[in-house]
Amino acid sequence: MMEQVYQIDRLLSYLEHDPGNPVLLCNLIHSLLENRRIDEAREWLQKALIHASEDPGVIALQGQFYLGDGDALNAECNFQKLLDLGHTHESVFYNLAYASLLQGNAHKAKDILKSADTPFLQAATCLLLVRCLHQTGDLDEALAALSDVHADEAVLAAQVNGIRALIYLDKEDLQESRQWAEKTMAIDPGNFEALIAMAYCDFSAAELDTASYFFDRVLKIRPDSGRAHLGKGLLMSLSNQQSKAIEHFNQALRDMPEHLGTWNAKAWAEILQGEFKQAEQSLLAARNLEPRFAETQGTLAVVYAVQGKWDQAEKLAKLAMRLDKYAFSAQFAQVLVMENKGDTGTARQRLDAIYQRPVSQNGSLESHIQQFLHRTKP
Repeated sequence: MMEQVYQIDRLLSYLEHDPGNPVLLCNLIHSLLENRRIDEAREWLQKALIHASEDPGVIALQGQFYLGDGDALNAECNFQKLLDLGHTHESVFYNLAYASLLQGNAHKAKDILKSADTPFLQAATCLLLVRCLHQTGDLDEALAALSDVHADEAVLAAQVNGIRALIYLDKEDLQESRQWAEKTMAIDPGNFEALIAMAYCDFSAAELDTASYFFDRVLKIRPDSGRAHLGKGLLMSLSNQQSKAIEHFNQALRDMPEHLGTWNAKAWAEILQGEFKQAEQSLLAARNLEPRFAETQGTLAVVYAVQGKWDQAEKLAKLAMRLDKYAFSAQFAQVLVMENKGDTGTARQRLDAIYQRPVSQNGSLESHIQQFLHRTKP
């Protein structure tokens, strides 16, 4: 510590004679940051911007401050400027991609990282590429890219295994997902990705109490996790706590507003609450995102059916069946239309086929929806 203080004092004495020297200014700011003297570092950055605003080191430092302040847009501008000036250090690619990812643009972040001419040497950069590939749905490529991450430390090994567990979850390979999640938690019991993977593996296995426990642990670590709120919402809906379910779905949509499954699950919960207008609004929001998603059109048909709007229900049920004749909501909406037309026998056969087992003659709308909710993918 004394040596670091001496280093700072020495740099300050040099700057008295050469106040505009960008190298001295950058070294001082780095030393202040290492000593957690953030406010002083910020003050010296402002001085550096007066004397040497076009110096690459100063531009990079300003970008890092933007990132620390949560200003990803301005951070992106700074690091893009460095790249445009021909500075192709790995840290430039990392920070530029990270700034894009913070703005929700995983595709852009992925393209930035893949545009580098040389392989990355830092594990953090390789892991960032894996996360981008995961978010863009390039799951097999993400798994392949994990081989470039040299996890020679326990903390890094946990991060690698955790993201691997999550990728296998999204590939619907629950056995592999659980295996890697358990390996991760043996190293780091609080790993976010492993907890999410364990929660959804247990949810899929109908181990609902254990799933709830893992979702709760995730939300203690990251209260804004959309995937955890979706999971808790599904659990609440399955236990017929629809108001709480809707609260969790709304929280999930703040984090992942374009997730169609969440909009549809929220709509089903609203149907069970008898909140048909709200359900319709949720489904219209989902339809605006992707009009060719059969579950959205089919669920909207169900909403119209339970309100007695049979012409609209029949039209949308037919559209949903054309989009995907195996979609639950499309088939269910068609069953409701058939029953309304008096074709109860055929409707009952269709309903049995949906579940691949007989459904009781007095099976309620609620029981059908709850079976659907348990199949909702994260």
